[in-house]
Amino acid sequence: MRRIIIFFSLLFISLCFLLQGCESDQQKSEIVQSAESLEKLKLKLVRMDLRLRESAQKPETRTLGYLEKAYYADSLFWSEYLFGGEVAKVKPYLGQVLAQFCQDPKARELMDSVAVHFPSDYPFYDRLEPAMRRLKLAFPEEKIPTFYFYVTGYAPQTGLKEQSYLSDRFCGISLDYFMGRNFPFYPGDLPRYLRRKCDPDYLPIAVLTHFAEYLIPEPPLKSNPTLLDFSICFGLRQHLLQQLLPEVPDSIRLNWTAEQWEFGNLYEKKIYEELVPVLYSRDYLKYEKYIQEKPFTPNVSQKSPDRMGWFMGWKIVQAYAEKHPEISLKQLIQQSNAKTIFEEAKYRPK
Repeated sequence: MRRIIIFFSLLFISLCFLLQGCESDQQKSEIVQSAESLEKLKLKLVRMDLRLRESAQKPETRTLGYLEKAYYADSLFWSEYLFGGEVAKVKPYLGQVLAQFCQDPKARELMDSVAVHFPSDYPFYDRLEPAMRRLKLAFPEEKIPTFYFYVTGYAPQTGLKEQSYLSDRFCGISLDYFMGRNFPFYPGDLPRYLRRKCDPDYLPIAVLTHFAEYLIPEPPLKSNPTLLDFSICFGLRQHLLQQLLPEVPDSIRLNWTAEQWEFGNLYEKKIYEELVPVLYSRDYLKYEKYIQEKPFTPNVSQKSPDRMGWFMGWKIVQAYAEKHPEISLKQLIQQSNAKTIFEEAKYRPK
């Protein structure tokens, strides 16, 4: 009898998740359908990784002089990627930096591995264009950058800082950081919970996250923000990403395991009760554990997800958006008053 009760309990929970997923798809359909009626964007994709690999294969094409001449046409990109935006450093140093990289046997081995995972016909356009089209629909004034794909190599104690970047002109994507979580060349100090972001499926999320961070800036610590301020900021970012990447499962977008996603949904009310007493706290050290990226939330459970403040903020923003269907996506993310969003959302998980 007890097994039957457990079975139906699990069935009920599964149905709840399924229904929640269906409801979410309906919420996303408007922007998706509108974007589908538009002409596809012309994205400029530059496979610098393959160009450099080709140059690195022959001794005569991996010399300083050859590389300087062959790659100087992309000096604006190199100035951003290698020299902190200082164009004046490109001409005297570009050939030297590229020659050192192309002449390194380990670098050539890494470029070969990347070329196997991401051949010349890899569908980067198909992976990025739908989301960029939705972004352009919601924010027509935003410029679409040129996408540069390259190989960086690895340095310890940098985490995923080298994985990708966004500027006014370019979006740089280091493909050697998207080789799958079990790729053996990653630095030994790159933790497992961050390696989940190294799967190829995470690439569009990494790119669109840069746009979300640009459009929805994080509250500066000098403004003495509350946990609510951070939670709504991150919640707005997650809502934006959900609209731009509706095909991506919520758990993958949040970089949670399936077990952590189940924990978050199963204990949503308890998460709310845990955070509410410190929502208006301005003591960053008191609440930072709820918004920092970690393997799990300290002092809660090792099975718990991290960034529970993001999760609750996203749920609050979802509730607010449902109560204000007249507000566009652009108007929503420009709403800067976290207290107003929280109070009008009337989010109270059961």
